[in-house]
Amino acid sequence: MPLEKYLICIAWLFLQLTNSFAQVPNDNIENRLELTLNQWHSSRTDKCTVQWKCVDEALTGKCIDYHNDQWFYFTTSQVKGPVFVNISKQACEDIRGVQLVVIDGTPCETKTYQILACASMANQDDIYVQLDSLKPNHTYLLNVDGYLHDYCKFDIQVSDHSIGIPMNHKAMGTAKGEVQGKVVNLSWTVDEDIAAQVNEFHILRRRQADVRSQIVQKIPLTKNAAGGFVDHYETQDTLTKAGTYAYKILGLTTEGNTVLIGSSQQQIDQRSVSNAYVSIPLPFKKNSNVTLLIYNAVNHVLLDKTGLTLSENNQTVRYFAGYLTEKGIHKIQVRAVDSKTGQAQDFSFDITSSQ
Repeated sequence: MPLEKYLICIAWLFLQLTNSFAQVPNDNIENRLELTLNQWHSSRTDKCTVQWKCVDEALTGKCIDYHNDQWFYFTTSQVKGPVFVNISKQACEDIRGVQLVVIDGTPCETKTYQILACASMANQDDIYVQLDSLKPNHTYLLNVDGYLHDYCKFDIQVSDHSIGIPMNHKAMGTAKGEVQGKVVNLSWTVDEDIAAQVNEFHILRRRQADVRSQIVQKIPLTKNAAGGFVDHYETQDTLTKAGTYAYKILGLTTEGNTVLIGSSQQQIDQRSVSNAYVSIPLPFKKNSNVTLLIYNAVNHVLLDKTGLTLSENNQTVRYFAGYLTEKGIHKIQVRAVDSKTGQAQDFSFDITSSQ
């Protein structure tokens, strides 16, 4: 490669690296970027700073925790009807995602600020805020901030349609959940007005440790024999991991927007989802009082002691050992003792292969 081309390549690579770590140009409100209708803009929060003279924490309260903000704006002359601010494709170092404030006011004159919307996601879902009854031919400010040390990449858009989970709208139906073992039973109800707007329902699920929700089911709106809308729906979700799960039921409207129908949060314990049971065939008579002594097979330390009364001869009982695998114990010894006769029987189990 000629020296001249080589130097040009080196210079180009240096410029790309510099830009990748540089501060975004709209870090300060004076350099705020305009968002045009239905056009996505990609940005990031790392290396951003806060212009404290241009924000007022008293207006946003606990909704926003300013750390590394940047500024956008849009003008309503481009749109008719409600405006949606969509945030998508978040990729953050932590779970919590970005924060959004929509402001009506003169830039950096905080006494003129009116907060139209404030959204703190606490995860990296695709979300939107809906802005109604905006002034015609009027400019509004958008402030996007990341949490402390939680640097994020994200896409932002001002649009005439929504994408993702609504952040500032109440649920338009009712939903509830119930846990049976490792199965979550979900049900929801919508009135006729809402049903007339919806084509199908999307069931979103997020485990507390996950960065974003995932669509686990899509259920179409149905009609009854009389041609009317069915207002009550039920479904099930089978889980394989313990934890706290947040469900959101979204309705996809005929206009392509999403509305929140309802939410439910459910707790699944380890016992419900674990296969780590051991089956113990006890060679004792009906009504025998039996003591089970559970030992670590490696160091013979007593782990548990429990008693039971047999309901039949030679009964096989199941003992849950899943809590032991969480402690790194995978092999156990069980001594079963008939409390009356003193007869004992020993068993060995590999928990990881037990059912």
